Amino acid sequence: MGGAQIVIGIGGKYCAGKSSVATFFAAQGWLIINVDVIGHQLLEERSAEIARCFNENIQNRDGSINRRRLGKIVFADPQARQRLEELLHPSMRHRVEEQIERHNRSQVVIDAALLLQMQLYRLCDLTLWVSAPRLLRIMRALRRDSLSLIQIWQREWAQRHLVAQISAIDADIHIVRNNGSIRALQKSLERWLAAQEG
Repeated sequence: MGGAQIVIGIGGKYCAGKSSVATFFAAQGWLIINVDVIGHQLLEERSAEIARCFNENIQNRDGSINRRRLGKIVFADPQARQRLEELLHPSMRHRVEEQIERHNRSQVVIDAALLLQMQLYRLCDLTLWVSAPRLLRIMRALRRDSLSLIQIWQREWAQRHLVAQISAIDADIHIVRNNGSIRALQKSLERWLAAQEG
């Protein structure tokens, strides 16, 4: 995989382990573009516009967006989620494209929960889809995010169509099963990476 630039996309459902996969690639020297971070930056830059759009008390005292309050709204209401995505997704995609061009690194990873939905896979040479059983993902979410079961289920329900999109897109997708330990995941990724380079 040396020489020309290679872009790998990492997608997957909530708490499947996308960050663990991105961490593996970062340790190998790949540039990681975290689309969640880009989204958080845009939330702050466009906080007044987003607050007006939702007409809700979603701003902190300093004017920044309270992401927990906003999350409660958009994960409970599909129309609200669609409004937010229409506001942010085009700019998020543009910034990903800018980072790929600006850094001019030969090995780039796009880490995006909505890699397929946002059409970011079209920027990738290869796509890794991280999967894990639902119960395991819920347990990880409970440990990591301090959310109620209802809030976790709302996030799960919001992403219910993501796996169905896999068979419908024109992309080379490799399934990464993250059912065990971090070391088992790393070994699986090492084997996959060696196969690509061989």
